[in-house]
Amino acid sequence: MKKLAVYSIFLGLVLAGNGFAEPKYHAKAITWPGYYAIGFVYMSPDGTWGTGTAVPNNNVLPYMIPTVCFAYEKGTFKVLATPGFSCAAEAGNSSGDFVGYLIDLNQLAALGNQNATSPSYQYFHYSKAKGTFDPIPTLPNYTTVTPPYPPAKFTGMTDAGDIFGGYSGPIDGDTSTLAAMVFKLKPDGALVELPGTAPGNLNTSFYNDNAGDAFGCSQAANGTQCDFVEWPANGGVKDLNIKQPTLSYYYVNAKGHSVEVLGNYPNTDNQCVFSNGEKSITIPLAPTGASHKYCSVLLADTDDIMGVWIPPNQPATAGFLPFYYNPNLKMPEDLTSVTEDLPSGTILLAANFANQTNGLVWASGSSSLPGPPGAYVPGDPDTLYLLTPISSDSKSK
Repeated sequence: MKKLAVYSIFLGLVLAGNGFAEPKYHAKAITWPGYYAIGFVYMSPDGTWGTGTAVPNNNVLPYMIPTVCFAYEKGTFKVLATPGFSCAAEAGNSSGDFVGYLIDLNQLAALGNQNATSPSYQYFHYSKAKGTFDPIPTLPNYTTVTPPYPPAKFTGMTDAGDIFGGYSGPIDGDTSTLAAMVFKLKPDGALVELPGTAPGNLNTSFYNDNAGDAFGCSQAANGTQCDFVEWPANGGVKDLNIKQPTLSYYYVNAKGHSVEVLGNYPNTDNQCVFSNGEKSITIPLAPTGASHKYCSVLLADTDDIMGVWIPPNQPATAGFLPFYYNPNLKMPEDLTSVTEDLPSGTILLAANFANQTNGLVWASGSSSLPGPPGAYVPGDPDTLYLLTPISSDSKSK
């Protein structure tokens, strides 16, 4: 699942429409003193346990912020120790296992030096049953450019143990050789490269479902068009016959319903289109104007949709906030306005589905300005909220 980034923050008096929208979610605060930017890679359907990544408040490194991996259970967080290493979780499953990477803290500290080399990423598979971080040794030696980002990105993990991900960047430091491939790593350690719609295409993984079907984009190396594709669990590639500009996105839920994010993400001139196979609905991100058309959308199996927008009656400079949408609605609704039991004055700043099946959401909210508009201040006392759907009565069937 893709996380929703809020690129600037606007805290006004009262958002238009607050108090008039029908509540869709119940909020429960989940705090972890000493940590912030808490993100789950898996949350159980009942919201009682999960795994993920967080940032400690006592960070002192000047360049790249170290993170910790955690296990969460019934309101309690536990750091999973990786002495001397920063730990980042990227995808997990219902067994409590997850995959991610480690970086030596000394290499992170050295990144403030202009002559520092890119750090070495040590990929792992965390086993909850064994309590161990087991190395994943089969990933090719792809390297990255500055700033240093991991050359491989895990995008999903099934309950059966299949791991999906992709690469994007130069091969072995040769910037004239670009790679963008999608892989499936099987439980026996075999690495399978998933094919594109044509030889030599650059392929990008968006996400996968628990059945082992993966979705993404295949495009010519010098092309500007993205062919949305499915990589079925039984092999091969299926062209979905949806062709959009490069860096558009596509999401499908268990019903086969989809959302297309059309445009040059993350630019603001985007559209979001919902389809249930019988009809298509362009999600009306009003008011009009390029600054109000930004969308970064996820789709739960309940057909609930999360994205970011500038709420109506706010200026274009206000900044993006999360919205809630369901195909039964005429307009998206500000997520804060449809969430009950939030402390007075709290505005939700970012949101994501914690569990895609039942629409469970995690969100961060704040009642105080953490910094200048567009800036994020490490250590900001944002609170994480677990949002539980109040009722499924209004969900589309």
